[in-house]
Amino acid sequence: MAVTSFVVSGCVVAGGVYVYQNKDSLIDEAKTQVTDAVKDLLGASELGSALISGPAPAAPTAPAGVAVPSVPAEAIQPSF
Repeated sequence: MAVTSFVVSGCVVAGGVYVYQNKDSLIDEAKTQVTDAVKDLLGASELGSALISGPAPAAPTAPAGVAVPSVPAEAIQPSF
């Protein structure tokens, strides 16, 4: 039973060392797989083609003359 425990503990430590040493390549591989899967899902539709290859739309702006609401000072600094 002690030998089995030692083997299992050794495998856990070895697995942790492997993941720690190869974390960058594992993360890059996962990113690549997710990106490819999303491109495959969206690539077939017209919307997907526009999302992947189209330019980013301009950010909306606030209309002129719109006032930003303010908070009264008493709400921010209560008196005790």
